[in-house]
Amino acid sequence: MTTVITAPEQLIKAVAESITVTFDFTKVLASSETLASVTGVTQTNNTAGATEVTIGTPAVNSGSITIDGVTIATGKAVQVLVSAGQNLVHYSLKAVVVSSVPQTFQLIGDLLVSNT
Repeated sequence: MTTVITAPEQLIKAVAESITVTFDFTKVLASSETLASVTGVTQTNNTAGATEVTIGTPAVNSGSITIDGVTIATGKAVQVLVSAGQNLVHYSLKAVVVSSVPQTFQLIGDLLVSNT
């Protein structure tokens, strides 16, 4: 069975920007559990007819990461480079992973592309 969670925050980027998006799976993993593999990161929906974002190759973090003062331990997050998109469009991004137990998890996040 797959556990699906939604990120509480919304990321914002400009059309011309390329940003690293981090999916933090810490809350659903046991303390000794890590991410074994990334099945993929995909765009699950957007405004009809909008230009899609470009999603790079996702990877499990190989070292600890600190974002907004919160440290994510090694093997507990997925990072991927995201670029392009269309101004004033919300994109839903989904990361699917398999943990060391193994369990399958999906984390869905919201990305707004905005030049303002």
